[in-house]
Amino acid sequence: MSRHTATPVFEVDNLSWGEGGQAILANINANIASHRFTGIIGPNGAGKTTFLRCLSGFYSPVSGGVSFLNKPLANWPFNERAQRLAVVTQHTDVDRSWSVEQLLATGLIPYKRWFQVNNQQDQDLLTAVLNQVGLADKRQRHLATLSGGELQRALIAKALVQQPECLLLDEPTNHLDSQYQLTLMKWIKRLGISVVASVHDINMAARFCDDLLLFKQGKLLAHGPVSEVFTVANLEHLFDHPVRVDRHPYHDCLWMNFLEQERHHDQ
Repeated sequence: MSRHTATPVFEVDNLSWGEGGQAILANINANIASHRFTGIIGPNGAGKTTFLRCLSGFYSPVSGGVSFLNKPLANWPFNERAQRLAVVTQHTDVDRSWSVEQLLATGLIPYKRWFQVNNQQDQDLLTAVLNQVGLADKRQRHLATLSGGELQRALIAKALVQQPECLLLDEPTNHLDSQYQLTLMKWIKRLGISVVASVHDINMAARFCDDLLLFKQGKLLAHGPVSEVFTVANLEHLFDHPVRVDRHPYHDCLWMNFLEQERHHDQ
């Protein structure tokens, strides 16, 4: 397991979590470096979403702990944590009759007192974020009229309005067409802040992420830069299936293919 020299955004110390007598995460230890795009990969049911919920503070560990920016996560006042840490879940329930601007304005809540109205500085921030995510021309559009990719960008934009130091994303490309997945991952890569995301597409994670955490059955198998952990040995252990890892001829990144069992045995 690699050690990162960059100051970690998260320090995870012997983290375990479960419910109903069932262990979902067991003894997770990891330092997640800041200002890097960290992907969480693994089979369905590996504990990826649960781990993100522990990082967000939505779940409290059964044992062990999580520190965020060198401070125990549980010690952060809610508003201060919301100003530093933003979360976009898979199943964000929003009113589709809202405009894009109304959605983004909810990202200002951690900075507001009750009934405090938005000022020109707030409007300027919304404008800057809309420009950043390429939705400036959709400002007054209802969410119901957006494409899947546009809606996902709007949800992430709302998180960016919080001006966080770290962004947590739960399968941000889920249910998007291939072209929207590619566009979104390129855009996330360019954000320039700490991003931790569960990623369903293994090769998409290898192409765009800086670091990977490999989860299987609630345990962390490997953690480190893509070049170090995206190996045949790790991936075959992860998926219990023979694989081949090559460098993609066009994208200059590592690329995995599952092999047929018979072919693997013949080699």
